[in-house]
Amino acid sequence: MISEKKTANAMAGKTARACDSCLRKRARWFCAADDAFLCQSCDASVHSANQLASRHERVRLQTSSFKGISKISGEVNDSSSPAWLRGFTRKARTPRSNNKGKKKDEEDMWRADTGHNNSGNLMIRGGGRRSNNEVGGGREARVSRYREKRRTRLFAKKIRYEVRKLNAEKRPRMKGRFVKRSSFMTNNNQLMMSTK
Repeated sequence: MISEKKTANAMAGKTARACDSCLRKRARWFCAADDAFLCQSCDASVHSANQLASRHERVRLQTSSFKGISKISGEVNDSSSPAWLRGFTRKARTPRSNNKGKKKDEEDMWRADTGHNNSGNLMIRGGGRRSNNEVGGGREARVSRYREKRRTRLFAKKIRYEVRKLNAEKRPRMKGRFVKRSSFMTNNNQLMMSTK
């Protein structure tokens, strides 16, 4: 009898195999006893050679033109063979669900997660019910705090480093720009001498 693993390996090949005997034609049969892939003519010559070889169980390989699998043996009953060996009888289909039922389930899940019910109130777990006015009151308080801060903002420049401002006021300037003390002293002396 053909071992299931060998048969599975023989059947699962995606590409066509060449005949192991003549190496010219495409293999149509797999013989597990000989562990060989054979074309139609080589299979006939090998298995008609003697009585012992004619008893070998062989499996027909699937091709694009041949959909079914036939066994040449004393057993031809397809129901006794495993389902994977018989191949697919029809194309696999993806199950499709009804969209109306799906939406209803999603709504129910949403209501369960958020605590929402049809009365228009929001349910808080672990507490009572709050009306929409109480929930919105927190927002009103935040808005009023923001407006109060905005009103009290200083639009004048805030002095962060008072020491720097004092030092800047002490430094000598000419035409609004800072100058070095040495150059300021020479210019100041020249001005004083020219006025005399």
